[in-house]
Amino acid sequence: MGRAQLEHVAEAFEIERGVLGETLGRVGRDFAIFVADLFAQGFSIQAMWDTLGKVNLTGETNFKCPVLIFQGRHDLGTSATLAGEWFASLKAPSKQIVWFEHSAHMVYEEEPGKLLVTLVEKVLPLTRRP
Repeated sequence: MGRAQLEHVAEAFEIERGVLGETLGRVGRDFAIFVADLFAQGFSIQAMWDTLGKVNLTGETNFKCPVLIFQGRHDLGTSATLAGEWFASLKAPSKQIVWFEHSAHMVYEEEPGKLLVTLVEKVLPLTRRP
């Protein structure tokens, strides 16, 4: 979504804020978060896709830094099978794949507790000097 489109949406929300406010009051905070998330995702995709859409790590298997992959077992967008095969080929000072058995692509939403524990136990120690 471009800036002009975002401004149009913001203007529409301003015009309809009374109706929107009533709706959000009835539907609640979760709906507001859902709407904000949709706008954020659209903005991020538009801002980054030209670059990220061209990234291909298939042939990149040697890293000089630790590698951690957080992979949803049921992810249809990023094949768990291909992720596992690529991980097996990696060479890095340390590497770990963390499987989120009850998740698809959005492990942060589908298993937030496991993600938090994994970040604290696996990633945080990597930020400390030896």
